[in-house]
Amino acid sequence: MSAGRLSEKLIIKTTTPASDGQGGASETPSVVATIAAEPIPLSASEQLQAETVGSHAIYRFRARVRSGVTPGMTALWTPRWPAGMSAKVLQITGVQPLPDRQFMQLSCAEVH
Repeated sequence: MSAGRLSEKLIIKTTTPASDGQGGASETPSVVATIAAEPIPLSASEQLQAETVGSHAIYRFRARVRSGVTPGMTALWTPRWPAGMSAKVLQITGVQPLPDRQFMQLSCAEVH
């Protein structure tokens, strides 16, 4: 696969606990990485299956392997097409290495 297909940008974020100085804690978001990715369309049967489990939007992306990206993190994605789309907040639900070991597949669900 050529790098030219990695036309979308995902901003990967995580939250880290931070002390509030009074014995409590809050979560502070931080950016882990900004990666180039290629959206992978779901098949019709995958879309049907997703709808039966109640998820409204499921996305899959192919990206170069990046250590430290794990399920549970969030990704901010603004689709390049069509123009004017608003940003989507996605929960990363799966990270799988692909057979060539240079790329990984991210499975994501839209956070509402």
